Amino acid sequence: MARKIRIKLDDLLTSKGWTQRDLKHRIDQMRGDNKFRVATISEIYNNQRTSMNRKHLETIIEALEIDDISEFIEIVHE
Repeated sequence: MARKIRIKLDDLLTSKGWTQRDLKHRIDQMRGDNKFRVATISEIYNNQRTSMNRKHLETIIEALEIDDISEFIEIVHE
């Protein structure tokens, strides 16, 4: 049985009542710039990324105020 990593950004945004654009707005406010791309959030949200930028993950985790990594990532068996 294969194991894959799933980023649970869709679940997290739904539980907060946020859209991907809401997350981007929050990140832009935190960072004081407009450099975090909506496409980056979308790719992570849809689990389309095969590699992850550590800084992107840290930024999203901070924006969502996540304290436990298991809230953000899980291993699924396929």
